[in-house]
Amino acid sequence: MKLVLGTDWFNGPVRFDDPRSLPGAQTLHEMELLHRAGLSTSAIVTAATRNAAEALGIVDRVGTIAEGKLADLAVLDGDLLQDFSALQRTVAVFKRGAVVSGSLPNR
Repeated sequence: MKLVLGTDWFNGPVRFDDPRSLPGAQTLHEMELLHRAGLSTSAIVTAATRNAAEALGIVDRVGTIAEGKLADLAVLDGDLLQDFSALQRTVAVFKRGAVVSGSLPNR
């Protein structure tokens, strides 16, 4: 059995100015709950990426970083495997290989 992360629920009335209604907000909350429950960070990330793509039958296009796959990525300020709070520090978001939110620092 594989754990799959992903949610489409919203608890309470939907208000468009509520940050919990932003894309991905409930998924981040679910990841936090799994972390608090004691799951390893790598298990949580795998559940949110590869396992979710496998469950949806789209792992050939998304779910892992590989040549030819759609490049939807989040760049974090920190090493998520060492510091789970880095999940709350998004630097940039890529969709189909292009930055759609934030920006990469010049280094």
